[in-house]
Amino acid sequence: MPSVKVQTRTGIYVITNALTDHLKKHTQVAVEANGIKVLEKTLRAVAMSSADLQKSTGFLPGFGWLGLRLDRFDAVRPDAPCLLRGQVGRLLEPPMISEDTVIKVKKTVDTESLAEDFIEQLTDGDEISAACARFVGEAAADRVLQAAQIAQGQLQQERRDLQLALIPSVGSALSLASFSHTEVLVLLCPWANVATEVPGIAPVRQRHSRKFMEQMDILPPSG
Repeated sequence: MPSVKVQTRTGIYVITNALTDHLKKHTQVAVEANGIKVLEKTLRAVAMSSADLQKSTGFLPGFGWLGLRLDRFDAVRPDAPCLLRGQVGRLLEPPMISEDTVIKVKKTVDTESLAEDFIEQLTDGDEISAACARFVGEAAADRVLQAAQIAQGQLQQERRDLQLALIPSVGSALSLASFSHTEVLVLLCPWANVATEVPGIAPVRQRHSRKFMEQMDILPPSG
């Protein structure tokens, strides 16, 4: 399995391009983020890679969304080095969630309380469904990941095989001056229905009909 490493000085477009290139050839990519201010950047890169891949397939239906499986997250505080390990894959049928249930996360939120909110949304029904968070900034991203890991650990007490995925997307820009002032939305849901094939590339469309091209001797007559 190919891998992408994210460090403090790694540019977001470098990460995005690496993910996109790998996912055109492989169904999953291992990701390791290590350092300071790498969490939000990693989530943004996954969201941007998802958009790039959808564009390359001609926005064909059934693509799904890229999700980051949460394997390990070690952090002390947002301004200290952290370690995030996971796998990025294409989830074909992620659950939908109503906009009015999105949890707005601030950098000062209590992670235990946020984890409880995640669990409440995830278990609202017969099957594990989804929760969604909206945030801005590295500190809030740290809270979301910590709470997601806590929620996953508690849910695994009854469902040992459960693994959660974070499906990020880029929201509204609060400022045009910096990427760091753009909202990030993260859908938290089970790591399930993962694609076993790479996405197909959109076929090249001919500018003229075959009949026209035959008349102009560009193509041989058919049949």
